[in-house]
Amino acid sequence: MVVLTIVAQKNGETISFAEPIPRVDFVKLISCGLHNSWENLKEDSTVTLADQNGNIDTFQIPAGHYILENIGKALEDGLDGIKYKATKELFSPIGPFLVKNSGNKAIKLDSTLQNFLGVERFLKGKTTVIRKIPESYFIHCSLVSKNENFFNGRKTDLLAVFEQKGRPHEKIVYFSSPQQPYIVCSTDAHVSSITISVKDQAGEMFDFGSMPLEFVLELI
Repeated sequence: MVVLTIVAQKNGETISFAEPIPRVDFVKLISCGLHNSWENLKEDSTVTLADQNGNIDTFQIPAGHYILENIGKALEDGLDGIKYKATKELFSPIGPFLVKNSGNKAIKLDSTLQNFLGVERFLKGKTTVIRKIPESYFIHCSLVSKNENFFNGRKTDLLAVFEQKGRPHEKIVYFSSPQQPYIVCSTDAHVSSITISVKDQAGEMFDFGSMPLEFVLELI
């Protein structure tokens, strides 16, 4: 058994070993350290308010890294900025929070913000409950055998999945559970390099900017 610590300067970086390590049959991710510096709301979003007489107001929520607490504040600040009567109530830093539209205008989210929050597009004459912002880290590793490992019925080099937590720009260390199984590998007699990447559910790599990524692996 070998415990290997890898520090990558960018997501998806290939790390080469000064001396190759022996063949790896199984791998398990013990922990990984990641910074919440990426943008999970990837585009500027527009919120539009309109009444029955055609009076329209808009405000924007810029792209950035959001959790329930600060996306709720961004909505509330935007509504306050156009002097519209609606309130946000947060029950804890991790939610849920309520958006209470007590005015006479329909609050319309653009498709980017609607999909991000997972709610209806129009917030009109009711209370909208936003329970969580879903986001997970999918950790992929070049050692993993795609022919022996499956996720949702598809072959994959997926090593582990963690639900994102913490505040913007905070470094979080994620630990695998003791029950985390070993993953079957497919390597040559010696391994000279390894590539680990962190992707979203759609397979797109997160951009951690200049922040390093740390991984601790157990190899057998």
